[in-house]
Amino acid sequence: SREHSLEEDEEDTIDVVPSERSYPRLSHPRRKLRAEKQDHVTIVADPDSDDDNEESHLVAGHGHAHHHGEMEERSKITVWAASSNLVTCMVGASVLSLPRMVANNGWALGPAMVLLAGFVSYQAACMVDQAIDLLADAGHHPKNIGDVVQECFGYRGRRAALFLTCIFQISKCGVYFVVIGANLNYAMDAMSSRQWALVGAALCMRLMFVQDISVISQWSFIGVLASGLYLLTISAGGVEAAAIHPSPTKTWPNTYSNLLADFAVMVYAYSPCDVLPVLKHDMKEPKHLHQALRLSFFTVVFIYVSLGSVAFLGWGNHVAGNVLLSMCDPPGCPGNLPAKVDVPGKKWLLGYCLAGAVVSNLMVTTPVVLYCV
Repeated sequence: SREHSLEEDEEDTIDVVPSERSYPRLSHPRRKLRAEKQDHVTIVADPDSDDDNEESHLVAGHGHAHHHGEMEERSKITVWAASSNLVTCMVGASVLSLPRMVANNGWALGPAMVLLAGFVSYQAACMVDQAIDLLADAGHHPKNIGDVVQECFGYRGRRAALFLTCIFQISKCGVYFVVIGANLNYAMDAMSSRQWALVGAALCMRLMFVQDISVISQWSFIGVLASGLYLLTISAGGVEAAAIHPSPTKTWPNTYSNLLADFAVMVYAYSPCDVLPVLKHDMKEPKHLHQALRLSFFTVVFIYVSLGSVAFLGWGNHVAGNVLLSMCDPPGCPGNLPAKVDVPGKKWLLGYCLAGAVVSNLMVTTPVVLYCV
């Protein structure tokens, strides 16, 4: 009877449809040997095997896919990791110029403007986060800022946004290299700042192409520690400078022509919006990005307001545009000497610590800002 049934099977056309327990893409009008590759998993339907053997092959394939999914899940980052990445991204080169911005605008406006810049940047970041959530509710999951713009302004808008973001981030890295060169020149004046900038670019070149957020997050603790060292060294330097310079009595800015320019520098000192879609996409719980935003902004605002105020208290109107160049004995640091003075003062130990913190922080910040492009 079995041979008779097999002969009937050969004469008649039989459509075999796998059950839902089988792999859904194996539905085919005839049952035959074929292989299909899905996510590095090869699934084979053997015509000589029975349904049980076929399902065992499929279950094994699903096991490999499940293992691959677990690997992807482990590469996701937590809220704390996202917060440390945001702190590392925000506390960069601009922090060195904040004491000068506070000094330009006096006690009445300087610290308040730093606080207001943080509030404005936080609101902008929350708007980007809410926009991504709305897109997720509609079935879209943007991976970068270009995907967000595409939903609003189409494909041309996406291309423009990605182009401008790439230019902005590459320019930001160029600024980082210049700042790294200036700090290395402070620590070791064997070469000029430009030469040290090239050295810094060479050191960062390998890190710039890291595209694993889990690896970048492991480095971000260096940026967090460096941020704390910023606050410690600049505040301690301001206290030490207070013994040399008289306390500043400037309450209001001497001129209001540079008010908006100073405020723009303060806003730029935060500006994490371009990396938010990437961080949110790579989080284990993307809905909790707002928690990372609150934690990181609170930390950075505290650091900025504190070090800006203490530095202004210590150096007053004499604080340099790069606060590192104020950390020398009179008459001042190289590059910040008064007219007709050629011999600089002795560099402070706090300045060497700050220079090391700046270099290490910017080196781990570079892969974070380039990860979004």
